Amino acid sequence: MVLKVKMILVTGNKKGFTFFELMVSLAILSLGIVLVYQSFISTLNAYSYYLTYLGAQHWIDEKAWEIEDSLIREKKTIPYLENGKFIIKNKTIFYQVNINELSPSSLYKINISAQWEEKNRKANISSLYYVSE
Repeated sequence: MVLKVKMILVTGNKKGFTFFELMVSLAILSLGIVLVYQSFISTLNAYSYYLTYLGAQHWIDEKAWEIEDSLIREKKTIPYLENGKFIIKNKTIFYQVNINELSPSSLYKINISAQWEEKNRKANISSLYYVSE
């Protein structure tokens, strides 16, 4: 009697994942999650910056209209300098108003600038207006 032995190749019929394949897939998945998280955080930071920027621009426009009205009605002494602060979305914004008379024909230059700190950087916005009586 002759016994025949069949050799079965293990590599041809595997039904699962190896530990190495599992670790590589987890590393790729973790990298993808970190990249999505970083992009989400940077988007939130940009949103917060532009929300503050737009709020400060609106405030500056309102301040310019207020100054224009007071120049026409009250005749403020020129040159005029004002400093102060206001708060938008729990952020303190410092501003400076500078008014100069450009000519004897009652043309005024109004420069309003605002500065605030956004995360690790300083942000600022400045607007220039010309007003005549």
